[in-house]
Amino acid sequence: MATVRIREFRVRTEHGDVFAKSWTPADGARASAAPIILFHDSLGCVELWRDFPQQLAQASCRSVHAYDRLGFGRSDAHPARLAADFIHAEAHGASANCAKPCRLPSSSPSATASAAAWR
Repeated sequence: MATVRIREFRVRTEHGDVFAKSWTPADGARASAAPIILFHDSLGCVELWRDFPQQLAQASCRSVHAYDRLGFGRSDAHPARLAADFIHAEAHGASANCAKPCRLPSSSPSATASAAAWR
């Protein structure tokens, strides 16, 4: 099975730094294949994905990305009380904030589809 490069990094946002992690097949993700962005449930974090992202990257030959919401996991504390619609509101900002550090095109189909799924 192909090896996977794992990269941990932080994404600066207007409300604090978000922890993110990427898994990329060492032999190179298919250039034309859209990356996969994992959105966890409302209280989850990157660590709860365990080895699934690595297995997904190996099986799909695509890069896989996940992040911790502000106030969860290894991200900074959220600066305010979370609104009832925080998941919906964040979906629109998360794709834009994570696109550049994850090396995603701003119009990435997976970023757009993932954000739309949160509506």
